[in-house]
Amino acid sequence: MNIVNSNKDKTLQEFIQEKYPHLEDVIFNTSRSVGLRLLDIKSTDMGVCYGCDWGNMLVYASKNCYKIIGVEKNKIKFDFIKKRINEENLNNIDIINSGINDTVKLKHVFDFAILNGSSAELYDTNSRTRYPNFLKKVFINLKKSGKIYFAVDNKMYYGSLFSAIWPFQNRRHIYSQTRYIKLLHEVGFKNVKTYAVFPNYEFPLKILPLFKNVNINYSPVYEQHSKRTILKRVIGRMQRYFDIIIFKKLKLFNLSPSFIFVAKPSS
Repeated sequence: MNIVNSNKDKTLQEFIQEKYPHLEDVIFNTSRSVGLRLLDIKSTDMGVCYGCDWGNMLVYASKNCYKIIGVEKNKIKFDFIKKRINEENLNNIDIINSGINDTVKLKHVFDFAILNGSSAELYDTNSRTRYPNFLKKVFINLKKSGKIYFAVDNKMYYGSLFSAIWPFQNRRHIYSQTRYIKLLHEVGFKNVKTYAVFPNYEFPLKILPLFKNVNINYSPVYEQHSKRTILKRVIGRMQRYFDIIIFKKLKLFNLSPSFIFVAKPSS
């Protein structure tokens, strides 16, 4: 699949709207990057984005920092992001078509690192040793005062237990809230803040801090779909019922669909 726009009379977004309308929200919806506000990015900061997907978070971060490096293994996405960078005249982005190993030499350089579950680096990780090894490299590349934005799905989310379309093999890189925090601590992160995310980290419409002595006011939020079958409507009503019981009444946020972890190497 080649989705690089060759029509100079159309912008990338116009091209996507016409040829790949199902990707428009994924690529250009700014709400996907709202969680990056948790990093409190400064205009003097230098950052890195591991697994840029279609460049949404990379582009958002670049407009708020001094310099950012994007690391993307997928050649199609890499080419698309390069085109987008040129079209938007973003001269503070360097994009690398490779994995994290090409940035490991940049020790203690970055003020922030962006990492989420759609990263090919994580998606391809299927061993218990490779996952912490990967996070260790991220840790090494951060300054002692730096932060990691780590957005992932929750293995304990109750909805995934009933989903008939959740591929079993894709769950190999997903962990529980407790296990994610343990992984971050094991590689050296001292200060880990956890946020529950609804309906998922890809389109975070609600981000709730899971801190001690913080009163959490939950209300259901969902992605809007113009066309839904009767079955999906019924499932949607059931999900809303369960969400209200589990999250509003029982406050079992360890069963949230996704988490965002913001962690620092130093306490």
